[in-house]
Amino acid sequence: MATPSIADALQRLKTLIDSSTPIVVMETVEEMRAVRMVRSACGALNLATFEWSVASGLMRCGSTVGDVITGTDHGPHYAPPHADIDSIEQNAKALYNSREPAQMLANLEGITVEAAFILKDLHRHMDDPIVVRRLRDVGQRFATNRKDLSAAFVFYGGAPADITTITAPVYGFYAASDAARIGVTIPGTVDAMKAAGKKYDPITYDNSQHGFMRLGEDPSNTNTANVTAHDQSWQRMLTILKAM
Repeated sequence: MATPSIADALQRLKTLIDSSTPIVVMETVEEMRAVRMVRSACGALNLATFEWSVASGLMRCGSTVGDVITGTDHGPHYAPPHADIDSIEQNAKALYNSREPAQMLANLEGITVEAAFILKDLHRHMDDPIVVRRLRDVGQRFATNRKDLSAAFVFYGGAPADITTITAPVYGFYAASDAARIGVTIPGTVDAMKAAGKKYDPITYDNSQHGFMRLGEDPSNTNTANVTAHDQSWQRMLTILKAM
């Protein structure tokens, strides 16, 4: 399978962000390139961008090189197009009490600005059950509490305890290998959503594995069902988005 180009990857990232996907996982050894790609996507979507690391805490940053950099002692200023934007942002101020992962995630629940949050190396803290729980809570609340969503795309996880707050149609994209954990919950969710008068359209892709959106692009993947699930899911998302 051919490796996606940078332009293709950027467009796919924009699609995921624009479709209000709560959490996107990026695995890369080129952190700076990944960060700049997220900023570029957010800039094109007029979306604010925040970055977090355990060393610096959570701070707002420019979406692309040349954007305004906020949070300095001397007020906002602009970086020239070819400046080292990262060295400039060393002077930006992190939000108070936002270095610890669990507290940072708690802080996200209180931020009302429309934004994307780049959480660097958060996977290193996923052995903490509090971090895992709060990350799930943040994702679920993002998908259920927003009133301006046109649709929600779900690839993993069960329904929230209170579905009455869901205001948008929900489309499910599920891996067959997750049947024991997630698949068994789908019939109950279908019934609950129907009783509440809300749209829920789940699809489980035959023989696909957990994480098929990533595996479908992995050259080492040997399960063709992951490629099929990946391709069909992208086409389905694009079809839904175009119909809005």
